[in-house]
Amino acid sequence: MRKLFAALLFCVPLCAQDLSFYVDNSGSLTPLASVYSFASTAAGSSTGVTLRVTDTSSNRIEIVAMVVSTGTGSTVANSNFSITGLDAPAILSPAGTAFEDFTVTFAPSAAGQISGFLTVAYAEEQGGCALDSTDPSTQCPTIVTTVSQLQGNATSAQLVLTYNNGITATPGASTPINFGNVAVGSSQAFTFTLTNESTNSVAVPPVALQTEQFAVSQFSIDTSKLPASLAGSGTATFTVTFTPQPTAAGTATAVNSTLTVGSNSYGLQGTALPAPGTPVGSDGPQVTCTDKTGAHCQATGTTIPMGPDPNTMTLTFTVANPNPAGTAFATLTAQPALSSMSAAAFALQNITLAPYASGVTGASSTFAPGTSVTIQPGWALTFQVTFSPAQSPSATAVLSIATGISYNLAGKAPAPLNLTLMCGTSPCSGQAFTSQQQVQATLQWANSASTSVPGAVQLALSFSSAVTGIKTDPAIQFIAPVQGSTLNQISFTQSSPTGTFSNGQSQFTFQTGTTAGTITITATGLENQTQTWSFDILPSKVQITSVNAQQQASNVVVTIDGYDNTYSAGQLSFTFYNTSGQVISPGAIVVNAASNFKQYFFNNNQGGGVFALQASFPVNGDVTQIGSVTASISNNAGSTSTTQSF
Repeated sequence: MRKLFAALLFCVPLCAQDLSFYVDNSGSLTPLASVYSFASTAAGSSTGVTLRVTDTSSNRIEIVAMVVSTGTGSTVANSNFSITGLDAPAILSPAGTAFEDFTVTFAPSAAGQISGFLTVAYAEEQGGCALDSTDPSTQCPTIVTTVSQLQGNATSAQLVLTYNNGITATPGASTPINFGNVAVGSSQAFTFTLTNESTNSVAVPPVALQTEQFAVSQFSIDTSKLPASLAGSGTATFTVTFTPQPTAAGTATAVNSTLTVGSNSYGLQGTALPAPGTPVGSDGPQVTCTDKTGAHCQATGTTIPMGPDPNTMTLTFTVANPNPAGTAFATLTAQPALSSMSAAAFALQNITLAPYASGVTGASSTFAPGTSVTIQPGWALTFQVTFSPAQSPSATAVLSIATGISYNLAGKAPAPLNLTLMCGTSPCSGQAFTSQQQVQATLQWANSASTSVPGAVQLALSFSSAVTGIKTDPAIQFIAPVQGSTLNQISFTQSSPTGTFSNGQSQFTFQTGTTAGTITITATGLENQTQTWSFDILPSKVQITSVNAQQQASNVVVTIDGYDNTYSAGQLSFTFYNTSGQVISPGAIVVNAASNFKQYFFNNNQGGGVFALQASFPVNGDVTQIGSVTASISNNAGSTSTTQSF
């Protein structure tokens, strides 16, 4: 046999037309077009279509996976679509004698035109490979192709807000919803109703209050009766209460706020009348309160909760003198202090007097807690109150600010989640994981008298790559029950230690991808408490998943599929043997393909460490005398070899 010369070609496998897809219209099948349009669907609702896939080739085909991706050629899942009912992996008999039915659901999260791409990964039994083989040298390579572009028009959800038994609230109206005149010490409550005027279930949007001056306890909201979603034609209620505080004296004072329902805003207004006995001719101190985010403090009456939300562990109070500068008789006095503390968990700090109104100047001053401070017109006293859960998981105190102005503080620490991430029948934290695994997991909580039911949690999966220049791996994600980086609403009950989704299932699956690094799964509870689990995917030698060697008229072709989780593959070696098992001269053909691999991995990489390599060798002589080839690939972790017969 004469000398062989090598030429390398990196490629992505192209799909032959071996699978056929149909739309199932109540038993009537029509071919799935290259572009399929869903019916218009309201955001927060869903529309589904049943599809059928058959094998129209003359070979057996295995459906490995299917996803609606974000773009053609991509395997990154589009969160607005999902696939259910597909029993993958599934082997289809040839010539259309077997089929798989599945459902594609369009569930948009926001209004607009949305596109996804139905993408299938499959393996075809041809060229001597076997679908059932456990030998990498005879396993069939996986082919990935885009089947159809899916389009959907997401419309706005059909939710209508009314109050006081049927008055329609108009978003952005110039006239606010008026709670009327309410004296200090009294309150006025309005009941608001959300009605779903569509026939589909709609997610209930966030409902909150935004107060213009962050006034403590002027308006409060109770959303405890709001569900996560509303069925078609369903209703749900929440309550907004206007409770004037002693922040005005001598005159009626308009108090404004804003109610937000999702992206819609509704103005609120109430008139605070002075309490009996208030001196006429001056305005009293105006007290405002904000948390760490700048949002107003959600008070109930004169009780202000601190925690379990971490953003409410520190509150900032402002006591302003709203009277015009220079009004000598309108000076006010404040004396902030804490008393009746059930535990040493509260602290009063950073008490500062400074100019407040426009045009007022002067040097600021600081004071110790309990000091009586005179506030001139146009000035304000600010201070912070902190709650430390480490001192006590729950505690109460009374904050006195000025004569007739005091608030009850109720501190509560977030309950720890106390969860265990289980992989199979044992905790995930005690197991080792490698690349290209699909891990089935559940969440369990410690059901005991000393722990609280965590309610519901959200899971988030993140990845920190150990490969310089690579930030992500699209294959590292949750793949069941939905695909993506988050899983919502895993709920727990007192009677069941294993968390379940809304469909009653408890198991979820995540992929470890083909990139070395650290995978972190974070559980976040309803009170923003978190718990994390991290798993290291260690660098490893190149893993060869399939090899195919073919003789052609004047050359031989070696095709290798595999993955390199270090992205450092470089040196290739091919040694050919004749049909008697003897090495063909010149022996090992060594090729430095480091630059080829680098360009492949680091230029618009959509497949992680997965690669497909094809090497073509021209032959001078009788090509049928070549019996086998040994191929080796080296990376930073070592060398991997495999032998394949022709």
